[in-house]
Amino acid sequence: MPCVGMASHASTSCRAVATPSGVPHCMGPRRSVMCSGRAMHAPIGGASPRGVTIGGSSRRVEAASAGGGASSTPAAAAGTLDEALGRLGDEQRAALAAEWGYEQLGAKLPAGLGLGVVGQAVPEEVTLLDWKALALGIALPLSLMVAGYAWMWYMHGIIPGWQQAICWVLVGTGYFGLFTVAHDASRMALLTDNPELQTTLGSLLMAPSLYSLEAWRVQLLIHYAQPNMLGEDDSGWQPLTKARLVAMGDLERRWARLAATTPLKLLGSLAHWARSFGGFDLKKYYPPMRLTMIGSWSVPFVFMAVAWPALIAGGGLAAWFDCWLMPWLIFHLWLSTLTLLQHTAPHVPFEPPGGSYDAAQAAVNGTVTVSLPAPLELVLNYANYHLPQHLSGSVPFYHAKAATQAIDARLGPFLTKANLNGRLLRNLVERWQVYDEETRQYITFDAAVADISPASVRAQAA
Repeated sequence: MPCVGMASHASTSCRAVATPSGVPHCMGPRRSVMCSGRAMHAPIGGASPRGVTIGGSSRRVEAASAGGGASSTPAAAAGTLDEALGRLGDEQRAALAAEWGYEQLGAKLPAGLGLGVVGQAVPEEVTLLDWKALALGIALPLSLMVAGYAWMWYMHGIIPGWQQAICWVLVGTGYFGLFTVAHDASRMALLTDNPELQTTLGSLLMAPSLYSLEAWRVQLLIHYAQPNMLGEDDSGWQPLTKARLVAMGDLERRWARLAATTPLKLLGSLAHWARSFGGFDLKKYYPPMRLTMIGSWSVPFVFMAVAWPALIAGGGLAAWFDCWLMPWLIFHLWLSTLTLLQHTAPHVPFEPPGGSYDAAQAAVNGTVTVSLPAPLELVLNYANYHLPQHLSGSVPFYHAKAATQAIDARLGPFLTKANLNGRLLRNLVERWQVYDEETRQYITFDAAVADISPASVRAQAA
């Protein structure tokens, strides 16, 4: 099968991912084949790491001994963090989960289970098309956006600042719900019997985000093929690594500190958006796919060419700022926060490519389910229930919660779960800042900088 060669991985063979149009995307080396919306994953591995500390601190792990007793052991002697957690008793795991902000820390899957096995936890009924649920998933977020825009229009001359901010949140949050529908179209789970309509609808709904549907689709399929793979899974969140920090100059490191240690981290998807066009380099794609990519890239630019001048002509730069820019940033706040929550946890490693990578472990243990207030879940179209997408490519957004509940009933002990809370968000911003590839754990930015010796910096530069 011909494939679209990804330039960054041109040194190895690539595999193809079929799109609704029948023209395959290349997922690069070691990436899976997507058939009928389902990913067929192959194990990809990594090197064994060194010792570990808990949550970036110097705490000790109370690990149960082989004889059933408890002994106080330095975390570094307990192996990696996920291995150390396996030695904790139920009460200790619960206490650590509460400290980190989680309801439950998932245990590791038994060795040897593949995605084909764990995927059986998704029942067939949650893959069926429901036109009413689909219509509601479009109408409800759209209504929220209309309400925000209508109030800004009605109060345009005298609207207080706090009401203006509420309108931004209403429009941006509503748009994120519509983007969830476009996301389903990109992964070919929205209208499986009508791929042309699916792609058209998804492209139109995605246009205000300034994302290209086809570019989003390529990165998304990579994410499903190799979730939490260090350096490969670039669907939206690659952690800042200590090795990357070593290679940075002083100015870049200052920017990295700002992005990794402040609430700006919750807008990290802006960097992903900037990279999503790949520099408009058509050489990354197989020739038959290049025209499709050009067409997909053009959609957000057509939106800009029409909507931006209309807003500025009607209300000046203030209208552009209030009606597009601020809601767009609220959209990115949701996109960044949910992506960060779903694939970042101190016990969830980003594995390097290699023989020890386990796709089932990465999908089940590496995906965090974060519950939100029920009305908010409804408006966001259940975007917080991400795990079913890794086990079945056919679950639409309106069945995501039911699919997660079915998975929980069968794989409950292996799932990491949380209710959205301030402690979890603070830990994500203040503690889990830099990923140490050797210990497979997150540490603070200051700890990473302190651990980088001048000799290692010189060696990296050389």
